[in-house]
Amino acid sequence: MPSHIPAELLAGAAQRIRQGDHRIDIALRGPLAAWLDDAEHRVRSAVQAAAEVWPDDPDHQSAFTARQQPEAALDFARAVLGQDNAPAATDQHLWELDHPYYGAEGYLNECESWAEFAEHIAPHLYSDLNHLYRWDWHKPGHHEWEGEEELGLFFIMPRKSSCMSYTIPVTEADEPAVRAYLADMTKHVAALWEPITIGPTT
Repeated sequence: MPSHIPAELLAGAAQRIRQGDHRIDIALRGPLAAWLDDAEHRVRSAVQAAAEVWPDDPDHQSAFTARQQPEAALDFARAVLGQDNAPAATDQHLWELDHPYYGAEGYLNECESWAEFAEHIAPHLYSDLNHLYRWDWHKPGHHEWEGEEELGLFFIMPRKSSCMSYTIPVTEADEPAVRAYLADMTKHVAALWEPITIGPTT
């Protein structure tokens, strides 16, 4: 592991991971990301070299590759960085969560589908200018919602001192893509709160 990262930070991250908390640790993200990129590059190079040296001997190939970088160390780095497909702090579906209070609509925008938002709108909502601070997935039969199934995204535009929101029709099939988008947005929120680590609320 990278020797220039304080041991207490590594130990703390390891403890949280063992307890099932896979949040991104701000203090470790940059150094570990660089280290992980370098380590994975070396492993890829080792795999290629082993295949050339022992083209018909997969056992030798595997043994040689494993010596280049302990897989446990790579797994640790991926876990701290949130790149290991580890379970989130909750396994609930997005529509099962009931966030407290509500978000102001502000400038309300309506989309025809998640695909429209993801392909034509999201790429132009620069995180530095539009801070996503809240989302709500409304689904009939959950939390007394009686309308159509929809996702609400709520943004603050700090330079304009105003709010903006998007209402997007969604289906359960959209959940993986929505989760990926929301996860990406949390990176910007976390960066704004450095050096405070944003973790679970319970």
